[in-house]
Amino acid sequence: GKPIPKASHRCIVTELLSTMKLTRGSKSTDADKAEVSKVDAQSIKSGKSKRSHRSKKKEKLSEPVEDDAKSWWNEPDADGKSDMSSSTAYSWKEKKIAQRNITYDYFGDFPKEVLSLKMTPKPEIENPTDVLIKVEASTVTLNDCLLRRGICFQVFDPVSLPGTPGYDAVGIIQEVGSAVNADEWKIGDRVAALIRTGGNARYAIIPSSSLVHVPKSIDASEAVCMVSTYMTAYQALKLTLDPEEKKGSKPFGGKKVLVVGGTGPVGQALVQLALKAGASEVYATGPTSRHRYMKMVMGAKPLPYETEEWLPEVKEQMDLVFDGACQDGYESSQAALNENGKLVTVGMYAKLHAEEPGLFGAPLSAFLMDAKSHWFMSKTQSYEVWSSFKSDPETFKADLEKLFNKLKKNQIHPVIAKRIGLGEVPDAHVFLEKGKARGPIVCLPWKRSPKLLHEEDHIPNTIETSSTTPEEEREEPVESEGKKEAHKKRGLFRRRSKVQQDETEREDMVEEDGEKSKRSWRKKKNKKAGQDKS
Repeated sequence: GKPIPKASHRCIVTELLSTMKLTRGSKSTDADKAEVSKVDAQSIKSGKSKRSHRSKKKEKLSEPVEDDAKSWWNEPDADGKSDMSSSTAYSWKEKKIAQRNITYDYFGDFPKEVLSLKMTPKPEIENPTDVLIKVEASTVTLNDCLLRRGICFQVFDPVSLPGTPGYDAVGIIQEVGSAVNADEWKIGDRVAALIRTGGNARYAIIPSSSLVHVPKSIDASEAVCMVSTYMTAYQALKLTLDPEEKKGSKPFGGKKVLVVGGTGPVGQALVQLALKAGASEVYATGPTSRHRYMKMVMGAKPLPYETEEWLPEVKEQMDLVFDGACQDGYESSQAALNENGKLVTVGMYAKLHAEEPGLFGAPLSAFLMDAKSHWFMSKTQSYEVWSSFKSDPETFKADLEKLFNKLKKNQIHPVIAKRIGLGEVPDAHVFLEKGKARGPIVCLPWKRSPKLLHEEDHIPNTIETSSTTPEEEREEPVESEGKKEAHKKRGLFRRRSKVQQDETEREDMVEEDGEKSKRSWRKKKNKKAGQDKS
């Protein structure tokens, strides 16, 4: 019946821990017993409080595990088998720095079935000229959607499986290869690169020859919009300029410009850059529901989406036309040109969206249309951002530096549709394919997303995460007390104020003759408040 001293508390806890360790198959050595006795003796002698003991215990537990074989989740059971293999056993510190990325093991039309979120070991540099970057931001674009479906125009440079979407990336250099120029690229430098695949991840390995320095004053989300989205618009506009026109500050002064598909990310960039370059009038096609946005926010003159509706209004009037939809084989876009007009094709998504991949990646009809725009259509040029980078990387990087300078000086302002986490990338693919994006979608891989909410509550049995869709995970109720406590620790549930708690308790009270109604209690509450005020 006597109270147990605090020192005895420590002895009891130590004894319990020793017993638990023995039940898992490990042997208690004389050195362990001597260490426990020494700790207890020092604790009793110094008279340390329970709080200091807990803080020391927390520090000891937070230390990284030096040997995976000694970690508790990898210790052998009674039958001699371990719960996890040594290759999948992570200490808590290793788990926090592990790679998380969106991957697809096969090509498919349904992003929520094809794309999955995986956790793998941190990637290591194999090529001595590569660097490892910690990704701050990447984009989710229509190019990613096409590659996920297996549609690729680079026949001799196809996308390999498994693949990770993400056409570009902005991040901080974490490691450099042995052959990387140390004077040009150092650990801690902020860089950007066009990589075609691998951007939607926390870490990415990139060739040093593809890197461009990014000013630290620029927001990472805005900077990554420059790499593929605004670069497509910028270099497509440059194709239409003569050498003398490139020297002027307003090279498109007095010109009329038409952007077919002007509500998409590239279309909005084309409108913005054309207006900055001095275009007198910029027309853009899009759904009627977005005409107000196109006029008030983008500064363009809205036109209907269907070709038979907008062509009569601009036929043979445009100096420049940029078409990324290819609704009717670029025929309407070419018909909108005046005598000296120029057409630049920047994609054919409307055509590719309705067809299946072909034997060599893209459908045969798409290859024929691409050849037609290159060789058989007058006053027409074609542009594709990855082909432009591969053909002339130095010019590409120089133009990207110019865009970063314009962004730093607030001369251009990307309108970002949404910033998402890795777990929301499949939803973003659906969003893009339905044509609902009002600007670039930026993936922030370190942002907490619905798919990652419970990720640190437990140690996974496998590296790969669950294959359930985002809808299934959002609909799954959180019932266990352990998960509720974890959510409270993260601040995901707001604490109710004292007034709300009192109100809830009062509403749940039951009188002797029956349940008390909410309305009657509020009347009494208001009456009492009036009496107190008087």
